[in-house]
Amino acid sequence: MECRAATPVGFSGTGETPQERSDEEAHLPPHGTRPLETEINIVYLTLLKMEYLTIQEEKASA
Repeated sequence: MECRAATPVGFSGTGETPQERSDEEAHLPPHGTRPLETEINIVYLTLLKMEYLTIQEEKASA
């Protein structure tokens, strides 16, 4: 069975069923979870912000 979607110009088909297509798509993490890279970026940005604020405080007290 071929899936076709109506478009303003006509019909567009992939030649695959939705089940065939979903098996090949990338798997997404469960809703509400973050990839490890996100956690690492949050820690890194927090450290950068702390360092920036420390430098600003040193400039203000000098």
